[in-house]
Amino acid sequence: MCPRQEARLRQRLAKLRLEMDVMAGDGSCLFRSVANDLWGSPRFHGSVRRKAVKWMRCAGAMACAAVAPVCNAVQCLCCSCAVPAGAQP
Repeated sequence: MCPRQEARLRQRLAKLRLEMDVMAGDGSCLFRSVANDLWGSPRFHGSVRRKAVKWMRCAGAMACAAVAPVCNAVQCLCCSCAVPAGAQP
């Protein structure tokens, strides 16, 4: 994100009384963000990741449908199929 975009985002967040927390860009940023929101610390990201994977394995095709719209393709942990964005498994 360029500095101008970041400044605009921070202004919009301030109007909503929200703040932006920057997480480490190590591939776990989503899980760090969720852990930070839930427990006030990104250090619990491993637990969030394990629970998400467990849910995906248990939910099967429903999990694929839930995450496919936000990815180009999702490699399902349950059925080993690639699901194109927006497709129904």
